[in-house]
Amino acid sequence: MENLISGNILKPISDLGIALLDKIEKATGWIFSTTTAKKEGYKNIIEEISKRDDIHPFDRVALISNFNKIRKEYKNKAEIIYKSIHLLDKGATPEKIDNDWLLKFFDLCKNVSNEDLQYVWAKILANECNLNSKSSFKLLETISAISSNEINLIRKILKECNYGVKNFEAIGIVFLKNKYLEDVKIEYEDIIRLEDVGIMKREIITLQDEILFDLDNKLVKFIKKKEAKGLLNLTHYANFYRFTHIGMEIIDLIETADMGDQFVKLEKALNSEYTMIIENK
Repeated sequence: MENLISGNILKPISDLGIALLDKIEKATGWIFSTTTAKKEGYKNIIEEISKRDDIHPFDRVALISNFNKIRKEYKNKAEIIYKSIHLLDKGATPEKIDNDWLLKFFDLCKNVSNEDLQYVWAKILANECNLNSKSSFKLLETISAISSNEINLIRKILKECNYGVKNFEAIGIVFLKNKYLEDVKIEYEDIIRLEDVGIMKREIITLQDEILFDLDNKLVKFIKKKEAKGLLNLTHYANFYRFTHIGMEIIDLIETADMGDQFVKLEKALNSEYTMIIENK
């Protein structure tokens, strides 16, 4: 059996790939094999519609427009399916995916033509097969509401700011005031964009005399510096931006470059107020 990709390119697929395609066909009515797919070229179909004198001109235009829309949606879904097949583990069980979940999945990703976003959708589908993770409809809806710009923004935040802070029971980034945003060249409006779609959340935290971060195999302590005599008190509050549960799921889906030294970024974020001490666990 062969897979129909992008309408007319036939490529061999694995047994697991066939199992996934079988599941998708049963759940959504997807047509993928050479025995069931029509072989007429798109151009011939459009020409045939154009020559139908028994159809009103406006109706002909509507039919052609609708055909092109369906064709584009089919191509997008086919590319996502093909990408997901290459992400399947040996123990994947695509037959266990919930039918309603699949219907929702393809309804939300059918207009995704950006390759970066297609990969994210493909990874979600593969995860359902590999882990039976049951990604929530909320995750699907959030992914459908963002563009590649938001994906790249998340990557930039992870690169420029510290994350993986366990003390706050969420992956997060920490910086003081908006000055730190300027230092790492992230616009405040960018953070608001991620807040609007539920990927990040801002919290105000009180700066204690000692702050402890649990990162990887090390403990990072920040000891508040003594105030210089005759100077005003230093800032006692800081903005803490954290990724929400949905945000953390998205982080797991995107490929990220080298995130840099987390300790250095923590020190940069807090060095005006604290002295940093690193201890091995």
